[in-house]
Amino acid sequence: KAKVIIIPQADFNHDATREYARKQLDTDIVVYLTQDAIPVSADLIELLVKPLIKHDDIAVSYGRQIAHQGANIFEAFPREYNYGNNSQIREIDDVAEYGVYTFFCSNSCAAYKNAALNEIGGFKSVLTNEDYFAVADLLQKGYKIAYAADAVVKHSHSYTLWQEFQRYFDTGYVRAESPIIQQLVGQ
Repeated sequence: KAKVIIIPQADFNHDATREYARKQLDTDIVVYLTQDAIPVSADLIELLVKPLIKHDDIAVSYGRQIAHQGANIFEAFPREYNYGNNSQIREIDDVAEYGVYTFFCSNSCAAYKNAALNEIGGFKSVLTNEDYFAVADLLQKGYKIAYAADAVVKHSHSYTLWQEFQRYFDTGYVRAESPIIQQLVGQ
């Protein structure tokens, strides 16, 4: 059973919209997939939730993003860098090895255990990177995160250089306002 909730673009807010949608559901697992993330295979959802079903201590899993065909270097490189071919499971003790990447996740294609999100109070009210902060809270509670490399979506944007700057400025601003992750990794 699936429920589609349409949120007008003018009303969209990363954290509030996801929290609103999550609270409409009475499910063990909630899957987030943005409208511009195109599944590469019909079994995307199965592959995405598999780590959550298989492991009690995994609270979130996220899929691999690949750039659309013809994407420019600004679109393609970050996806190749951030989304490798190999699945992995990370936990708070991996900070020494992965640094801030320990907390990396993208709600463009992700699944969460609802009970775990409830435990941390859901997504925090932030301008952007709500997934990053939720993962930090979950890992601090002893949960793990799974990167499901076989759950693949095509997802990239043709941003201008100015739009890229704005996006990363917002990311930097949010992380400076809430430096918990930098504190966890000792930066």
